[in-house]
Order: sequence, then C-alpha cells, then structure tokens
Amino acid sequence: MPEMRYVYVTDICRWIGRIICDHRRVTAIAAVVYTIGALLTLRAIYDGNDTARQNYILTNRPNIIVGDIWTFPDPSGLSVVPRWENTGNVPVQVTAYVNWLFSHDPPPPNFFLVPTIKFTDAIGPKSGSTGIYNSISGPCIVNTAQQHSFRHIEVWGDAEYYDPLSAKKRETRFCWNILGIPTTGDARNPSRVAHTMCEKGNCADDDCKIYDNVAPPTLPQDTCVMTITPQTQPQQPAPTPAPSQNATPPQESPK
Repeated sequence: MPEMRYVYVTDICRWIGRIICDHRRVTAIAAVVYTIGALLTLRAIYDGNDTARQNYILTNRPNIIVGDIWTFPDPSGLSVVPRWENTGNVPVQVTAYVNWLFSHDPPPPNFFLVPTIKFTDAIGPKSGSTGIYNSISGPCIVNTAQQHSFRHIEVWGDAEYYDPLSAKKRETRFCWNILGIPTTGDARNPSRVAHTMCEKGNCADDDCKIYDNVAPPTLPQDTCVMTITPQTQPQQPAPTPAPSQNATPPQESPK
C-alpha cells in the first residue's frame, strides 16, 4: 500500500506539475498575445493620428492653381494678369512667372520650360493674385489681328511655394494654347483669355519633377518685331518740272 500510495502521490504531483507548466505556458502565450495586441493597438492609434494629420494637411495646406488669365490694353501692348489661386486655408508666398510666344511655326519641344522675370506674390486663403506678370508687345497684337501672321500663341508659367503644414516645397506649372487675344477692357475690367491645354507642361508637385533635368530650348527671337506694311498706292511718275523763267536757252554749237 505504501508503494501504491507513493505511485499515486507521484502521479498526482506529476499531473499538478503538468498543470502548473501548462499554466505557465498559457500565461506566457497570453502575455505574448497581449503584447502583440497592445502593439497593434498603439500602431492603430498612431496610424489613426497620422491619417488624421494627413487629412488635415490635405484639406488645409496651400494649393496653387491657375484659374484664369486676364488681359487689358496698356501703352506697350497688353498687360497679362494670371489668376494664381490658393485653394487652401493657409496663406502662402508664391514666386512665379508667366511667359508667352507668338509664332508662325509650331514652337520647339519643351518651350514651356523657358523662364522669364519672376515675381513674388503673397496669396491669402481662398483668394488669388491680381498683379501684372508680363506684357505682350503691340506688334504681336497688331500682326495677329490684321495680318494673321501668327498661327501659334502659347502662354505658360511656373509657380513655386513652400507648404508650412507638410514642410515641403511645391510647384505648379501650366501651359495654354491661346484661342484668341482680346484687345478690349481696362485695368478695372480686364478681358478673359480663351484657351485649351497644351499637350505637356501642366503639372503639380512631384509630377513636375520629370522636367527637372530637361534643358529649356531657345525660342525664336523677335517673332513679334515685324514691320506692319500698309497698303500703298502704285507710284505715279514724277511730273516734268516747268522751265524756269531765268533759264538760259541752249546755245547752238558752231558749224
């Protein structure tokens, strides 16, 4: 009986030990699962906050687009007023330019990369610029209107600005094919320019990086400096001047 009791007690101890071991194993597994769950929860909270932060940036950050281009006559031709619009809720300082080309033949590839004088403009939330960025010379307007010398009219520009919410430099490019140049209006009532989009040259932010290593071409020079030839009457032969009263009659040669 003592031997049986010893075996019985030993079996009980082994069974209890197995339970204790299994309990420790379950506890360790539970601890691992809890830790993983806690990490996943923390990650979910972090992702949630990051998503909220990204949504806030996307909703409120400055975003520059070109809404319209307006023109009005000035002493040298036409003033060009691009409407750089800030669709965001944060004011921004923009450095931008607007260039143009009148040409008889199609412009060279990547013509929209040719810069000109840059201006700095502060644009508030949900508002736009109203400054003059360029002036189209008078000969371009006259030739286009009277002689149809230019078949291609392009206007393009580039705006760079700093986004303080995402701490990122941003860029907006545009390129338009102009359908007609209005010559009416004034500074208070400018005329809107009708246009279509160029095949290339319209982009924003990272999409504009494809042009970072592209060299701008050389544009045709003085395409608008042309002499407007008026319609002239055929020249009439000059009348024979009447002889002067004091004129000496021709002398006959001696025979």
